[in-house]
Amino acid sequence: MKNFLLLIIALILVFSPFEMKSQEIKQKNETQEKAASGGEMTFTIRTVTSGGNFSPRHVLAIWVEDSDGFIKTRKAMANQRKQYLYTWKAASNYNVVDAITGSTLTSHQTHTVSWDFVDLDGNIVPDGEYTVWVEFTEQHAQGPIYTLTFEKGPNPISLTPADETYYKDIEFEFTPLVADFTMDATAICQWESVTFTDESVNATSWEWAFGDGAEPATATGAGPHTVSYTTPGAKTISLTINGSLTETKENAIVVNPSPESDFQYSGSDFTIDFINLSQNATSYLWDFGDGNTSTEENPQHVYTGAGTFMVSLTAQYEDCTDEQTQEINLPIVGIRDNDNLSFTISPNPSEGKFFVTFNPDLNQDASLTIFNSQGKEVQTIGISNNPNVMIDLSNQVKGLYFVSLKDGKTTYSSKVLIK
Repeated sequence: MKNFLLLIIALILVFSPFEMKSQEIKQKNETQEKAASGGEMTFTIRTVTSGGNFSPRHVLAIWVEDSDGFIKTRKAMANQRKQYLYTWKAASNYNVVDAITGSTLTSHQTHTVSWDFVDLDGNIVPDGEYTVWVEFTEQHAQGPIYTLTFEKGPNPISLTPADETYYKDIEFEFTPLVADFTMDATAICQWESVTFTDESVNATSWEWAFGDGAEPATATGAGPHTVSYTTPGAKTISLTINGSLTETKENAIVVNPSPESDFQYSGSDFTIDFINLSQNATSYLWDFGDGNTSTEENPQHVYTGAGTFMVSLTAQYEDCTDEQTQEINLPIVGIRDNDNLSFTISPNPSEGKFFVTFNPDLNQDASLTIFNSQGKEVQTIGISNNPNVMIDLSNQVKGLYFVSLKDGKTTYSSKVLIK
């Protein structure tokens, strides 16, 4: 039993560090999902012998770390005796991917390295604090260490640190690479245009993607680029510069659906009923052409005299509007309403199908005729003692239709709106 417990404890001690390391790597990767900037770093340094210490024959490593540890080696001149670069060895485990490499040096010299801020996984590292490390040594001896810490971000950096005992002529340059853009509107109407302007830093190439329904959908070059949208909704825009750094703005623009204004009218003499057939609208403004207006969806208006009137309907959704104008000549001869309820229509308005229910006293030879708003006959149906008739106008255009019931010598009429 004692041996079993010891085995369990040993397994916990062995595997726990791996679990912790896995969590650390996951957390580090999560912080690297997006970089606010890329760029180019150039670092120059000269090593020297001082006071007879550290002979010209030596090994050297230059690498970069962040607060979590090793990022990338930039130079390793140590094919032999590299094990004596104790600090670099502990940090990198001899990783020299994408680094300048070579054999043991026979003289002190000036070293220049660069870094494009891409890590070992090929990702641009996030903005933040980084440190350049330099280590050199001769055989069997721990050598001097030099470090330079800088802040990676959208601002350029130029440093000339003071000389040290074993390190001279130190220079550091950071040129940021920033992908960014602006637009002259964040909410537009369908079919309207918006202009995108590049605000990137040190970009040499541009690849734009303007989102769903954009015309054009993509573009190259700095711009500005003017784009319109055929579909409504929130749009995600991205800009990739220099083939590597991408700035993506989700829901950067909201495209509101453009309303379509449309209406019909009917009536007699000077009393007119207006039927609103607009699409994608939430508010309306009627101008009846006689100085009167209305914000009702389907208003009735009584004119005070004869004449020709220009009636306009403005349909609106958010800041998007559309207007239609029609000419009305008054007085007009209307269709007599079905005042005595010889038949009823339900539902009204309808989406295409509706029922006509008749008075049981109607003549068996009565017939029902449907006309469109232009007076063209659409359908004729015999009644034949059927108290309920289903009418299907689904294949007809939306609008106002007139239902005419002829019972012997008497004709009754009513209206139905197909929406």
